[in-house]
Amino acid sequence: MGSVLGTVNRYPDVGVPRACVMLVPMPAHRAGGKLTRSHTTLIDAAEPVVDALQERPEVSKISLGLIKNIGKGSTGLKFHEVVGGWRIVIRGSTSLQEVVVYTSDPARTKFELERL
Repeated sequence: MGSVLGTVNRYPDVGVPRACVMLVPMPAHRAGGKLTRSHTTLIDAAEPVVDALQERPEVSKISLGLIKNIGKGSTGLKFHEVVGGWRIVIRGSTSLQEVVVYTSDPARTKFELERL
């Protein structure tokens, strides 16, 4: 019996796959520059936001938060004011991620992100 697509058959004479191989796209990662923390994974919806933040001259630090899987819904940004910047909740189609951005001009940073 031949091997089945998507499985690794280590014992071909038995015909039972012993391990499955799943093809899953790798998440995006960012590191260095203005980014802090060891957590560097981004959801798809957060990629353009973080890329735009890294280009902004008034932004001094970007801290990526944990990713939470949630049900399907609409994408968007929610801004919560913190001392020295914003805590931004970025909602993708099935997950959300918090990003804290420290900036010398919070109003300008929010304005530029809302234009994305």
